[in-house]
Amino acid sequence: MKSQRYGQPEYGETHMELFLEVIKGFDFKGKKVLDVGAGEGWCGREFEKLGAEVTSIDLKPGNDKILKRDVENMSPLWTGMFDFVNSHGTIHHTKHPFRAIQEIYRVLKDDGYLLMTEATLKDTFPIGFANRYILQYIILPFRDFDEWKNNGRMFFQREYDSWCRKVGFIKLMKRLHYSSGIYKKC
Repeated sequence: MKSQRYGQPEYGETHMELFLEVIKGFDFKGKKVLDVGAGEGWCGREFEKLGAEVTSIDLKPGNDKILKRDVENMSPLWTGMFDFVNSHGTIHHTKHPFRAIQEIYRVLKDDGYLLMTEATLKDTFPIGFANRYILQYIILPFRDFDEWKNNGRMFFQREYDSWCRKVGFIKLMKRLHYSSGIYKKC
């Protein structure tokens, strides 16, 4: 199974098991989940299996069930609509990451949750390691470094955390490897 169509290697069963491990502590029955940067929609399908009502968005939807929307400028009708937002490798592809996080915060209900998985640079990484895409719990190399340079930027984990704090999130889980966090709207 591929997560997206952007040249990433197959995830396999291990990645799926780890993704499910991250979300297993949440009750999704009847909850509204927004999957931003959904690609082909595999995360959304997993949330649906857990009983969630899923809305998936992407700038380049991978199928007709995914709405064409920009995470930096979502529908004003969605204010406070979602219980949970999943952002799997999306924010680093936006022109204005802070704006994207502000929009995610806006569309979440009070006490809503954000699971954000992003490519990050560790404080100790030299820039030469920027050709690694860090996913939940595992690190997968890009097949083509030019694809990475053209479509995403690397930020430090502390930058994502800082942006989330500025809009009002609190971080519930520290790094779920190098790059993930579960944040709660407060």
